[in-house]
Amino acid sequence: MDLLDINAYTPDWPFRRLRHRTADDLLRLMDAAGIARAVVSPLGAAFRLDTSGPNAELLEFIRNHADRLAAAFAVNPNYPTWEDGLREALEGGAVALRLYPNYHAYPTADSACIEATHAAAEAGLPLLVAARLQDERSHHPMMKVPPVTPGALARLAAAVPRARLVVTMLRLAEVQGLVEAPNLHFDLCGMQGPVGFLAQLLEAVGPERLLLGTALPLQYPLPSVEKLRTATLSPEVHAAIASGNAKRLLHM
Repeated sequence: MDLLDINAYTPDWPFRRLRHRTADDLLRLMDAAGIARAVVSPLGAAFRLDTSGPNAELLEFIRNHADRLAAAFAVNPNYPTWEDGLREALEGGAVALRLYPNYHAYPTADSACIEATHAAAEAGLPLLVAARLQDERSHHPMMKVPPVTPGALARLAAAVPRARLVVTMLRLAEVQGLVEAPNLHFDLCGMQGPVGFLAQLLEAVGPERLLLGTALPLQYPLPSVEKLRTATLSPEVHAAIASGNAKRLLHM
């Protein structure tokens, strides 16, 4: 299969030293899982109000690997100069924008978030929305960050119907609560079950709204790939989830 990972990150994680810390490390993990390309977001931007520094570091991180790694610049609509992030994304060749609503502590119904979503749609860039970065049970005891709720995501999708929104790391039940929002798309990395969950997802939202995502390097990529590889699906559905849907959304 041709695999495109919609949900990868730079290894800037304040709570533990990640084992895989360089672009070459990420590429080795991708190769082991059979992933051809990945869309990489600056993880450190979740912990800084001004995302310009992490975005610049992201470009340096992927600079020698443009054939394998594509940039998704982070923006924080609550920061006064967030529009600079959009301009820098367009100038830097980013294929998407990334929002961290829960870590930057703003509701998706906030006027600034809706304005940023409109701006992304006008610029032709999909918006990756991190519902969570890791399982809440793994959070540092002094930094418990609740996930973005399905209701909040549904309201954002309804407020900007032209936007192409990809929500990362949702659970099965959360996705099943968003079937009426046709401009929302979902990756697979937050779902570990139940058995047959992919068939339930397909029944709920159809194959056109599902994408491969791994949360690399916060998670090893192979489990997400195996969820898709071992599923009993038609070749067309396999190809759509593996890379076709992402290529369509990202114009890649």
